[in-house]
Amino acid sequence: MSVAKITRTYINQLDSAKLFTYSDIPSDNKATVAIELSRLYKKGIIKKVSKGKFYKGSD
Repeated sequence: MSVAKITRTYINQLDSAKLFTYSDIPSDNKATVAIELSRLYKKGIIKKVSKGKFYKGSD
């Protein structure tokens, strides 16, 4: 499974407003996780609290 798909699956399973970091994503390739989180942030799917800390926006 691709890192992007792993990341999206993890995000989709989260409750809204749950805080998470890069290290919560079950993948060893953190650089690719960071890229996918950036994409999801730009699409408005997740929100950024601070550097490396995110939460899922309301559904």
